[in-house]
Amino acid sequence: MEPLVDINLITYNHESFVAQAIESVLAQRTDFSYRLIVGDDCSTDSTQAIIRRYADQHPDRIAVFLDRQHRGLRSRDRAGIKVLEMSQAKYVAWLDGDDFWTDPGKLQKQVEVLEQDPGLAICFHNVATFHQDGLAQPVNLCPPDQKEISTLEDLLKGNFIPSCSTMFRRAAVGTLPGWYFNLKMGDWPLYILIADHGRIRYLNEVMANYRVHGGGSWSPRDRTHHDVNFLQLLDYADRHFNFKYKKTIDATKSRYYFELAEAYYQRGHPRHALVPIKRGLRSSHFSHRGLLSFYFQVRMPGAYNFLRSLRNLVRPPGSNNPGVVR
Repeated sequence: MEPLVDINLITYNHESFVAQAIESVLAQRTDFSYRLIVGDDCSTDSTQAIIRRYADQHPDRIAVFLDRQHRGLRSRDRAGIKVLEMSQAKYVAWLDGDDFWTDPGKLQKQVEVLEQDPGLAICFHNVATFHQDGLAQPVNLCPPDQKEISTLEDLLKGNFIPSCSTMFRRAAVGTLPGWYFNLKMGDWPLYILIADHGRIRYLNEVMANYRVHGGGSWSPRDRTHHDVNFLQLLDYADRHFNFKYKKTIDATKSRYYFELAEAYYQRGHPRHALVPIKRGLRSSHFSHRGLLSFYFQVRMPGAYNFLRSLRNLVRPPGSNNPGVVR
């Protein structure tokens, strides 16, 4: 029987975690057939040996792509792309090798939602953090006010979809544009491309754990690295959609430019902050209050501090000083 869902599981040096990820997939209870496709980016530990063992035990349920060369995130031949190309089922679900699902009914619930509404392109759900060191309590990644139905324009304001929660229609992927392979991320740009073909449905249930650990490929990295990549993606998306969503994208870019400027300033590099400040002001059409305040703070610190002191003199007693106005 052909699978209705292909699960794409991507791994790299996940020897301590991948067995739990695979087991969480095999534990799914469904009234349809599904297949797990595991892609490994040439792990240097025992990850591939663990994957082979599971594939040998479940040859009818698990397919593998075990690369012999480490390719990273920008290669057209990377494991994530190869696994997606191998996926021919109606629906595709994603899971990273260091995360795991916690609800054995996850796939069934998401398929039922997508089957009932052909206008949906993506279905996702809430996810809890799982701190490997046990030093922090779990928190939910999606906020209490997460919208049940979202659109492409919502997604252009920021990525709110945890990757280990995603299920999407395979037909909505189409041919990936060349710029997709220039990015050091795979999830948000793919969601943006898919959401151009339908709405996004949120299920307010925690059905997976996002593992927080020192070896993660994304979460521990510097915030400025994230912002630079996000801004690159937004530039590509703006051109891809022929500037149809330019107002929304410009507002999002302004937010990331502000974060970049703030990071440079806090590190003692106010002059370096000027570049994102100026670009952010242009993106916001000079309406972003935080960037305007930052500009005067960097270019005219004396006048800025004088005005701040005057404002503090007239501030009512007991009020807080918010610093930079955002």
